[in-house]
Amino acid sequence: MNRVLPWTLLRYLGMQFLIAVGTVLAGFMVIVFLFDFIETLRRFSAKGDLGIGSIIGMSLLKMPNLAEQTIPFATLFGATWCFARLSRSSELVVARASGLSAWQFLAPSIGLGIVGGALLVAIYNPVAALMIRKEEALEAKYSGSRPSVFGISPTGLWLRQMNREGPAVINAQRVRDQGAALDGVTIVVADTQDRFLGLIKAQGARLRDGYWELTGGEVRWAGRETTPEPIARFGTPLSRAQIEDSFVSPKTMSFWDLPRFIRLAEQAGFRATQHKLHFYTMLSTPLMLSAMILLAAVFALRVQRGRGIGLLIVGAVLSGFVFYFAGNLTRALGLSGVVPVTLAAWAPAAAATLLGVAFLLHLEDG
Repeated sequence: MNRVLPWTLLRYLGMQFLIAVGTVLAGFMVIVFLFDFIETLRRFSAKGDLGIGSIIGMSLLKMPNLAEQTIPFATLFGATWCFARLSRSSELVVARASGLSAWQFLAPSIGLGIVGGALLVAIYNPVAALMIRKEEALEAKYSGSRPSVFGISPTGLWLRQMNREGPAVINAQRVRDQGAALDGVTIVVADTQDRFLGLIKAQGARLRDGYWELTGGEVRWAGRETTPEPIARFGTPLSRAQIEDSFVSPKTMSFWDLPRFIRLAEQAGFRATQHKLHFYTMLSTPLMLSAMILLAAVFALRVQRGRGIGLLIVGAVLSGFVFYFAGNLTRALGLSGVVPVTLAAWAPAAAATLLGVAFLLHLEDG
């Protein structure tokens, strides 16, 4: 009988945690959707042919990605609400009186946080990445923009630029100087109607102010003599910063696709720091959710011991924002190369976990 009671109680605590976190997350997403819908409506209000249904659809496509970013906050606020409510109703008092320690009644919530974080990364993230890619494609279609497209594959770097004469697709076998120098260059030139105009081949290309300086460049124009003509430069609107920023956004890539992309980028000559940081941050998601639960439990135990609930909940919320801004700081340091990418990604979750464990040990045994 003693074995059945703890299992029943732990299952009950786990359900209360899921309900609280789910409710908070749903409330967050309603608010986020309304703000995003209003902003999208404002941006596309001049597009008379864009109906309200299309705008709602674009906002809905963003929601999985926005929910993925919101889940750590929903976990912190939901867990704080859940534990505080259980404390005020004396349910945690009864649980502790029955012989359960703080670690035992936290076990179902932490276990759900770890499993939920793993599912979020392995299953939910690829779906969110697919939907945000569709949303960005729709936004480009409706806005009429044709941005430069950058890609990396086993055949090298692919870059699409827009000139006044029309688009050009550049392929390079190797990249140096973070995209400012290319080796083994092939450029396909088209007009504004995407009709083929010519093909340029060069041993190398160096980005200058407003043009590519070609080494050993030759061009074959469509409809002309087959003998290639020498060419020393090719105009471009791109800058070095634009090339570095033209990587496919990490949020549009599945967790499972990131390692291959990072490997290809490094083979091509790029550092792919942003993508590596995103990948390791996603790996730390289960630990981050567990840290949010531990922080919430610290304040719930304080409530149980007779402190003011309002002040302590405010403290829990503020602690979450502190770690959020700390995460932004470590991310900036990682992107700038001041600290290793792995450390920048794991430090916020690890620090929050260690602090939560230390406070709980003090409250439980101190």
